[in-house]
Amino acid sequence: MADDEDEDAPPPPPPHIFVSRVDTYFGRILAQYLGQCIPGVLPNAEEQSEDEEGRMSRLDLAFLQCGPTETSYQLHGSWNGQAAPTVPALRTVIRADNQKDLYNTIKEANICVFHVIDEEGSNGVLEDTVVAINAARKIAMETKTTKTLILVSTVLTWGRSRKPIAEGEQGPEATAEGEGEGEEEDDDGTEGKHLELEKDFLKYGRDSKGLLITTVVAAGLLYGYGEKVLHWMFKEAWQDETAALQVPGDGKNKIPSIHVHDLCQIVQNICEAKPKSHYLIATDERRQNLSKVATAVSKALASGEVVSVKPEDLFSAKKLTQADVDLLTCDLKFTTAVTKDMQIQWVAEKGLFDYMAKAVQEFLAVRNLTALKLVVLGPPFAGKTYMAKRLAAFYDIQYLKVEEIIQGAIDNLRQVIIASKEAAAIKATMEQFEDAPDAEEEEGPTKGDIAQQMLDRIQESKAIHEGKLEDRFVIQFVREKLLTKACQNKGFVFDGFPDSYANAKAVFRKGGVESDGEEEVEPEEGDEDEEGGGAAHAADMDPRLRPDFVVNLEASDKFLRDKMMARPDSVVPDPTALTNEQYFNQKMAEYKASHNPAYNTVVDYFDETESTTISLNVEEERDIFAEICLKTAIARIGPPHNYGPTAEEKQAQLRIEEEKRRVVNLQKETRKKAVEAEYLAERQRRCGEWAARAEDLQKEKVERLELASMPVFEYLSKALLPAVEKGLLATSRVKPADPVDFLGEYFIQLINPLKVSGAEALSPDEQLRRATRSK
Repeated sequence: MADDEDEDAPPPPPPHIFVSRVDTYFGRILAQYLGQCIPGVLPNAEEQSEDEEGRMSRLDLAFLQCGPTETSYQLHGSWNGQAAPTVPALRTVIRADNQKDLYNTIKEANICVFHVIDEEGSNGVLEDTVVAINAARKIAMETKTTKTLILVSTVLTWGRSRKPIAEGEQGPEATAEGEGEGEEEDDDGTEGKHLELEKDFLKYGRDSKGLLITTVVAAGLLYGYGEKVLHWMFKEAWQDETAALQVPGDGKNKIPSIHVHDLCQIVQNICEAKPKSHYLIATDERRQNLSKVATAVSKALASGEVVSVKPEDLFSAKKLTQADVDLLTCDLKFTTAVTKDMQIQWVAEKGLFDYMAKAVQEFLAVRNLTALKLVVLGPPFAGKTYMAKRLAAFYDIQYLKVEEIIQGAIDNLRQVIIASKEAAAIKATMEQFEDAPDAEEEEGPTKGDIAQQMLDRIQESKAIHEGKLEDRFVIQFVREKLLTKACQNKGFVFDGFPDSYANAKAVFRKGGVESDGEEEVEPEEGDEDEEGGGAAHAADMDPRLRPDFVVNLEASDKFLRDKMMARPDSVVPDPTALTNEQYFNQKMAEYKASHNPAYNTVVDYFDETESTTISLNVEEERDIFAEICLKTAIARIGPPHNYGPTAEEKQAQLRIEEEKRRVVNLQKETRKKAVEAEYLAERQRRCGEWAARAEDLQKEKVERLELASMPVFEYLSKALLPAVEKGLLATSRVKPADPVDFLGEYFIQLINPLKVSGAEALSPDEQLRRATRSK
């Protein structure tokens, strides 16, 4: 009966695990890994595939986004910073500086995992770890409960000390070479603090009378899942594919390393069972020197070249922290036999150098650094160049124009020829000083010879085709450009090319045109028209070159003609030979010849290959500058697939935007003041006119009142008699035939004098005299 009750009883809940500082690189990955682990189930090392392809494909990055399950460990974590981290596997997450929450969380946990491997000096990881360890120790002593405590540290502590880690602990045989050999330990540095913490941590376990089971794991340089210490190296290679990758120091030092997933497995083993030793060294098998690792990174993402620089220069440039510099310049050798007894499905047992291809894939996937490949098509004057350049700037990818690619390829050939001639001249000079020249050896064509032959074929092709380069050369140069690290790392946007169905097929198909300029064998005519040809084309496309999006701009001939005619004559290559109208007609004729609807067009090719096409009608939007279409294209394509601006670039951009706002506000303020000044001036002018008019009206009013109050004789004597007297005197002088009419005209001229062109106003007498003569 009791047995039946035991069988019906629910299983005990999974143990609780506390992980400190899950807002750091290792803390987050460890929490996500343990959050998917089932208690009592360890990785089966016997199932580890010896096949390289199987090993490379086994690792799945999806666990980084998975939440907890009912049977997995119950994970809790702490964080410290501006915002709480997103760690789906955590049941709860608390602030590291909240003493009450920290105490309660650690009290509930059966296992506590602390780490200082992400200590950078300014992120407070070491301080928060010390506080959490003291809290766990206090809780164990107060509650008399057993807890498993794990401290993940760094092997850098071995770079300054060859003493045993603690009395009674048999540490691994370690030898520190290079800098620091024979020197005393620096207890004031980060390494000294880590070493003291390790000693105190193990001492807490020995003095706890079995309540604390403590284990220290000294890990090598961590790599994988987007990188941490080596992130700057991967980032530099990815962003600047032409420059030599910088290496701190001479790069000859051997660095112990371990993949972060393998370190998580070691921690999982310790959670399941107490290891034989309280101090473990967690590294992979091989010790590659730093220069070899940097060269592998450079070959995978950049030019394949490396250059040594002073470590302090990288620190001053804020590419590395002091802890990173110390770790990358240390030189350590030791054995790691302890971890070989654990059940681990090694991800990178042979080391980073052998794992580089997969490490690069992880780096690109975790950082979302996928190459974005775009093609912008459309008729002439639709805004292709504007659209392509704006997309290239927004997504920080290569802007490609076929004319520039061809010219760049020809320039490179000439540079190779010049360099080859200089090398040959130096060799000839050196041979003159040799006592006994070596026997002549048959040598094949040099790079300069090959480049000269190619350049000769190009010149010959231009001569035959009236200055136009054959498509086979164009396709070769285009494919070589598309396969460069710059285009493969970040991506590209092609401006108006391919310009025909045949060129599109030759550029994007697998193989394309070989490097010697010879064309591949084309399929027989009519193959593309067969049923199922689209699927065949899609499968035949080179995945390295396949465009993610094709932006096709559309507009009517009338709209394009109006847009062209609105441009200045400077857009025409030779205004003396062609007018705007003639140039438009020429370009449209060339475009329609290669985009005849009766035949397959370049748009048809991308439809057949099932490429994502974004068709934008510029005319419908009345989008002269393609701004509306640009926003639509960006919305369809999505956000950038790269790093985005650095902190310094963000500050610079903020300063630029602030300066723009300041200029705009200043212009607005200036315009506002000008309008106000104009308004005030106009108001003042009108007020002056109104005041003058009011004064005149007042004078007239006063005069009318005065006249109205005068006696009749006085009024006539003052207002009328002077004019009548002058009129009579004028009449007597002139003696006109009709004196009454003359007197009337005189009074009219007295009120409104006539103006004589080019002269001053005449007196009424003179005006009447001239008027009488004219009659």
